[in-house]
Amino acid sequence: MAKKVFLGVGHGGSDPGAVKYIKEADVNLNMALACRDYLQANGVTVKMSRTVDENDPLTEEIRECNAFNPDLAVDIHNNAGGGDGFEVYHYHKGGTSKTLAQNIEAEVKAIGQNSRGLKTRLNSSGSDYYGFIRCIKAPSIICEGVFVDNAADAAQADTLAEQRAFGIAYAKGILKTLGIADNGGNNGNADNGNADGGTISKNDIVTFTGGAVYISSTAAKAAKTVNKTSTCKVTAINTKGTHPYHCISQDGKGVYGWVDKASVRK
Repeated sequence: MAKKVFLGVGHGGSDPGAVKYIKEADVNLNMALACRDYLQANGVTVKMSRTVDENDPLTEEIRECNAFNPDLAVDIHNNAGGGDGFEVYHYHKGGTSKTLAQNIEAEVKAIGQNSRGLKTRLNSSGSDYYGFIRCIKAPSIICEGVFVDNAADAAQADTLAEQRAFGIAYAKGILKTLGIADNGGNNGNADNGNADGGTISKNDIVTFTGGAVYISSTAAKAAKTVNKTSTCKVTAINTKGTHPYHCISQDGKGVYGWVDKASVRK
């Protein structure tokens, strides 16, 4: 039976999270999407608390997670307060939660981000302070990637490529904790195929398929939802990415961003 992982995506909708050099809610989602893609490419079943920019209260995250009954749960956030570096909170009694935190921290350090370390926080009754750790039945942690209000630290995650690198680092740590061999995330997205099985090239006009599609915009540092049948022009292709096509509106006035290969056709 496939292992299951729940990814909490901090903030969203009317709650942008911390905002200064980057907007936390958007960065959280980009990291989570990359983590999901990498895990799924390695045979893990993943549920995310949100996949678009929408309200995502903690109580609903906890309910969804426990109903999903995952093997592991990771809540993806970014930090504020003028500090520097990655940090991760785990269950105060250790166990698999701490092992997961250690494995993810090692992968984050491997991509060049420094770490403030593994942490725990208790409330006045001696239980874990954070509801995501205290109330979720599976081993769970909270990752804080960078400080959005520290210019140098925020620069570690101010592009889509950097945000995806964090998400992949999280996925690698998860795979190690689950005892799953890492196949490198080879999920078939290395070519330029699309939903029709054809080939998409630069300057092609494409149509979004399968309903609303979430797109990350590296230019606007924002998220947009593009409805089914909307069309756009492909301006660049990244053959190594899981979101290989960069699209703009046909008139060139609207930047959509990078989109998954399976979501568009010529």
